[in-house]
Amino acid sequence: MSQLQQRLHEPAGNTSSTAPENTNLSPAALVEHANTTTSSIIHSDMITLLGTRMPLDGETILGSGVASSTALDGVRSTPRIAVTSLPSRMPPFSLSALLSYRAPSTMLERREFTPSDSELNLTSTLAMRILRSYPFMLPDKAQVPPFIHPKYRDLVDGDTTSMRPHPLDSAMRLSKMLLEYRRSDRSFVWRLISMEQERLLYEHQKFGKWELLASLQAAVLYLLMRIVEGRQEYTNFDTQLLVTINALCKFLTAQHGPVVSGAELTGQMIRWQDWVFQESRRRTLATAVILYGIHHTEIPIPCPHLPEWLSAPLPSRKSLWHASNEVEWAIEYSAYLRETAEHGMLSNADLASLKGGETDQGKTLDWDRWYAGADVFGLLVTLSARITVLWHEMRQAQGTE
Repeated sequence: MSQLQQRLHEPAGNTSSTAPENTNLSPAALVEHANTTTSSIIHSDMITLLGTRMPLDGETILGSGVASSTALDGVRSTPRIAVTSLPSRMPPFSLSALLSYRAPSTMLERREFTPSDSELNLTSTLAMRILRSYPFMLPDKAQVPPFIHPKYRDLVDGDTTSMRPHPLDSAMRLSKMLLEYRRSDRSFVWRLISMEQERLLYEHQKFGKWELLASLQAAVLYLLMRIVEGRQEYTNFDTQLLVTINALCKFLTAQHGPVVSGAELTGQMIRWQDWVFQESRRRTLATAVILYGIHHTEIPIPCPHLPEWLSAPLPSRKSLWHASNEVEWAIEYSAYLRETAEHGMLSNADLASLKGGETDQGKTLDWDRWYAGADVFGLLVTLSARITVLWHEMRQAQGTE
């Protein structure tokens, strides 16, 4: 494994650096040494990992799935593209038949809501202020964004990932690199993010369920990083990133079923690991839906059809999500089951009532009880209720839901 791969894929808390032998160097010299060392590692590893020359400014390195003569038909007219040929990493579908590999000018730009709708404009701005903070949590190993479970490392449930880099470790390390690097070096980091995104796309069918979930969460984090970074020449792989997110969603659903289990809908006790897996999926999808509702994300490969989404429960209460062990969670979940048996379970479908205003007194009390135990992510979801509902209505109008 190359130097950069080792640094990206080691656990996030175990970073190491190369220090100069002469410790008497001035601070300016030390900074220059670090920058030179890092840049040389990136250059050498980019060449090692891609198996070809370094791309010129403005070029996009494409993965193996578009290397065949038929696959290239859709992109031959696109200027300044270098293509590598790695037949062993063929994707499960032909991307080039659907994608131009040059993102349209509106991709990931903010949607323009009606100027007179000040409430919706304010809501989308506040929601994005919250979401934009998530990538900045990653370098701090003491916390993770609230759609990633705090104990995600301890709940792999026999899933073997030791032979491959953990997707969230890579995301954390790349996020830290973005925070630390100067503007002139950021293009190198974004090339690494593009390569990691391609790896997730081309290899995801080999992953176990927890690695697959972590891959989806990492891809959503890269989407957030891209929105924070803004449109730059070196971030010009928006469409590929969205394709990766949608492909991971589809494969998760195909392999592991709906985002809500029958046991959850009927109020039965389930295993802690199973609940964390499903709740993490729902929170990750909720994050993506809010982002999709605020930004232009329409691509030829649509998001998967999730008819069970509306019946899925709203984000869990804080005491369940942050339970420190299975016994503590089981006590809290038993109390939750008793409460839902008596009062019912609020679901994503109930977000529509927030869009139009709550008028039913009984439902208002249900919301009061839910708010009392909600964590910050639950509050974000309800804050973004109108955005979520409008996005689903748009998909229904387009015939994709």
